[in-house]
Amino acid sequence: MSTRLEPLRDSSAVLADGDELARRMAADGYLFFPRLLPRRQLAAVRRRLLGYARDAGWLSPGAPLEEGVAEPSAFCVDPQPQYKATHHRMYTLEALHRLPHRRELLELFGRLVRPPVLVHPRPALRVVFPGGFTTSAHQDFPFVQGTTDTFTAWIPLMDCPRSQGVLELAPGSHTAGVLPVQPSLGPGGAEVVDGLSDWASGDLRLGDVLVFHSLTVHRTTANVSRRLRISLDCRYQSIHEPVNSSSLTLSGLGMSWEDLYRDWRSSRHRYYWRAMGPRVEAFDPSYLEQRDRMAIEMGERGDPRSLSALQRLAAHDEDPEKRALARRLLDRLPDAAGVDHLR
Repeated sequence: MSTRLEPLRDSSAVLADGDELARRMAADGYLFFPRLLPRRQLAAVRRRLLGYARDAGWLSPGAPLEEGVAEPSAFCVDPQPQYKATHHRMYTLEALHRLPHRRELLELFGRLVRPPVLVHPRPALRVVFPGGFTTSAHQDFPFVQGTTDTFTAWIPLMDCPRSQGVLELAPGSHTAGVLPVQPSLGPGGAEVVDGLSDWASGDLRLGDVLVFHSLTVHRTTANVSRRLRISLDCRYQSIHEPVNSSSLTLSGLGMSWEDLYRDWRSSRHRYYWRAMGPRVEAFDPSYLEQRDRMAIEMGERGDPRSLSALQRLAAHDEDPEKRALARRLLDRLPDAAGVDHLR
């Protein structure tokens, strides 16, 4: 199937017009705001994160820190232990968790959802080596759940040309509802089954913000540069709508709120959501059962595309028998498509 790539539609001119923002979101499933956030503050967070990457040996010793040039021999991905150890250190940075609460973002989402705005307390930090997995086409809702009117703000923490891997969205795809998925390599271990031909994307710069609906299909392109790609996913919704319980915990990250807050100086952004009285719903595993069934069947055939889904089953599934089965299948996967060095 041939695909068509169009430039992102700039919504900066209507930033203060809540009705027009709602119309564009309803039509396209996304909003793009170049230069919404101050580059200086974002660059300061990026320097701290790159400092942690340098300490872990992730950066080339012969290149300036600001360049973020990756050391090829340090290549790793989630959920490898060497990746998780450094990612955990990065994730506890207090300045990183202040970013979702910036005035510019709260004002924007105050126009998109019925106030008060609930900021999800666990933003997703993405650190991608050159040559790492791309993120396959997927919707956030099966993973985030709660209300479908949850919105993600994708914030690059560096200038992000296409060579470093950019976000691509399928305009209007949110109107199709929740789409069926199948196993794939990369974060989440799932991709939508329905083929999509129309996409929107473009080079992003530090300070740009790309907002999309939880049902909007999106994916990332490959990082074919020499640099780490670092970005942050921040999620927002109305406090009047249900929120999934997993969005208010650090499950899967291997830490508690106490671990996260241990070295923070301020209490302003600790446990703030509890006083808001959110309507909490339990996670519904049925949305991903198709992926899990297919991953087990593919793993039994030795199909390396089952790797990412099996890793998540082995680490997080509530059924101990299913976790044990996923581990056995992972041990049997062949050294194909780079599977062995990503285990």
